[in-house]
Amino acid sequence: MIAATNRNLEDHVAKGLFREDLLYRLNVIDFQLPPLRERPEDISRLARKFLAFFAKAARRQPPTLSAAAEQALIAYSWPGNIRELRNAIERAAILWPAEVIEPEAFPAHISANAKTEAPQVGGNFSLETIEREHISRVVNRTRTLDDAAAILGIDASTLWRKRKKYEE
Repeated sequence: MIAATNRNLEDHVAKGLFREDLLYRLNVIDFQLPPLRERPEDISRLARKFLAFFAKAARRQPPTLSAAAEQALIAYSWPGNIRELRNAIERAAILWPAEVIEPEAFPAHISANAKTEAPQVGGNFSLETIEREHISRVVNRTRTLDDAAAILGIDASTLWRKRKKYEE
């Protein structure tokens, strides 16, 4: 039997809140695992494992995490530990339509941790820079270029030319 808790059971035994005999039955091997927030180096690796697991269950290729999505995951404090990370990744794997997962795929309290260095409308950016970023984001969150072109309100051939221009 494996049991886990975030409580100090020795203190609970001393206070009469936990049975001492049960503590000794359970405490054969004591294993201390720090919370996920204290192990940020594990977050990306665990997220990729969860993505692979959910993709396999859905019989499709696993999506990848964008750099911004990874950064948002690492910056979050994970009060719910690995279960919360697993749920956030499962949600993204199910709901995000593109092969590259962006921070917007996560619940708002997690995606809020993404530091956006992208151009913002109204900022000191050229129209070309804003257009390039907008096209990139729309393409990354849609399944096909035709879907992206429809969202952008342009012909698919125009989208192809614009992407070609911006790749240079």
